[in-house]
Amino acid sequence: MSTHISPHDKYFKTMMEYPEVSYSFIQDNLPSPLLSRIDLSSLTLVKESMIEDSLRTQFTDLLFKAHFAPIASLEDEKSSQIQAFDKSLEEGLIYILIEHASRPDKLLPFRLWKYTCGLLDRHLKTNPKGPFPLIFPMILHSGKSPYSHSTDFFSLFGDNEHIVRNIFTNPFTLRDLASKPDEELSTHLKLRFVESTMKHIWTKKWDAFFKPLFNDFVDSIPNEEIAFILPSLYYIFHNKKMNHREWSLCLKDLASSSTSKEKETTIMNMEECFEQRGILKGKLEGMREGKREGKLEGKLEERLEIATRLLHKGHSLDHVADLLDLSLEEMKMLNHPTH
Repeated sequence: MSTHISPHDKYFKTMMEYPEVSYSFIQDNLPSPLLSRIDLSSLTLVKESMIEDSLRTQFTDLLFKAHFAPIASLEDEKSSQIQAFDKSLEEGLIYILIEHASRPDKLLPFRLWKYTCGLLDRHLKTNPKGPFPLIFPMILHSGKSPYSHSTDFFSLFGDNEHIVRNIFTNPFTLRDLASKPDEELSTHLKLRFVESTMKHIWTKKWDAFFKPLFNDFVDSIPNEEIAFILPSLYYIFHNKKMNHREWSLCLKDLASSSTSKEKETTIMNMEECFEQRGILKGKLEGMREGKREGKLEGKLEERLEIATRLLHKGHSLDHVADLLDLSLEEMKMLNHPTH
């Protein structure tokens, strides 16, 4: 977006710096119920020095702030009776954002939304515990011909306008695992396993909850999909701060409880995954810090050697690549089928 300020913008900004002009403009254009809540004597032009660089280079609009008495109820807001600003009420802040345009711009509503979010973000940095201020955005158009585009932000979504309006004018969807009974978790096997793990990670011990959860899940999937539980094991062992002996015992416990000898073997092979992951992590961290304990430490050849062993033991290509931080091109260097 261009940072050039047109002579029309410059003139408007200059004249709006006169208090009697800005005061009158706001009086003429704000809705009466809102205007009655504003202490116009406190109206102040926000100087550019108070606006973050990232916003100042993108917008040429004006920003005013004033004290504002919160509206007590929806009925109060709709009331046609205008009352004087009551300074005994708890005061809040209102920002009045005026965007000037000398020609129609379809994306003006988006720019105002973007600037509004930027203002809220700036306010949050200085008032992390306080409520957000009220922001009233508006557009002043002074082009040769009437403004021809919609000022409705949601119209920018075309045929999806109704759907998007419904999404953003209602509370966001919340799936709160902490308040959801176990029987109401997902009915899809793998997602249910993930949700159960995330829900109980804070409160349950391995023997009390995770062992039966993993046993039931392992018995419900084919052997070639056993590696699916690896990220969950990493998650649990890391969160519970288990040492090598503790997670080794858990793996053996899980393997011995399996109803299939093949699955038992696959689970026990995971111990090497944990060991290699820990060894490799230490080596990679050493490389980042410039430490070297040997010429081969953390090198590609060593990772490929580990990858080959894991693939021969039945671990999937994607899992091995992720575990050892190898690209597809590097995996193709292995003497092992990659598809």
